[in-house]
Amino acid sequence: MVSKTIDYVQDHSAPTGLIVVNMAIGIVELVVLATGALLLFQHKMAGRRMIAATGGVVALHNLSAGVQYKVVGGPPDVELIA
Repeated sequence: MVSKTIDYVQDHSAPTGLIVVNMAIGIVELVVLATGALLLFQHKMAGRRMIAATGGVVALHNLSAGVQYKVVGGPPDVELIA
């Protein structure tokens, strides 16, 4: 999956800015979810709230990334990954 992403970022016809922004947002989401898991492991209520809120944000991000993918006309073989 990473090698395909690198190929598309290097492709001049691909929306590289959109790809990079979506990947950066995904990394931020991962960090926040990991922080929430750590807080939950420490039996802190904030961990539950953080995971619940971030889970909603992740779901919306995945939905918007799918719509963005359809709008820019990405290749159909990657559609299952997106």
